[in-house]
Amino acid sequence: MTNITKIDRDKALKMEADAIVSYAFRNGPIESLHGDDHVHELTNEVGSLITQKEMKEFMVYACKNLHELLILKYEKPEEYCEFIRQQYNGNCKEWYLPKL
Repeated sequence: MTNITKIDRDKALKMEADAIVSYAFRNGPIESLHGDDHVHELTNEVGSLITQKEMKEFMVYACKNLHELLILKYEKPEEYCEFIRQQYNGNCKEWYLPKL
């Protein structure tokens, strides 16, 4: 293994978290809510359902939490595995699972 400093590793994990969130979340269905082509049901005005400020808040929140998880995975893999199991059992069982 290369001699990587904790700062370098954390920077790399931050970049990884940001890229994963961008790929899996930002460029998904939420983007269509953020687009400018929605007709608001109450006002009949056309525009975005999510403001730029709200979108940034979502993305920063997701990136921060994923970054923390990647650090946990690297530093305390047993705790990470338990956290993943609990989250999956509590929130994710009904979501799409790829066929293996």
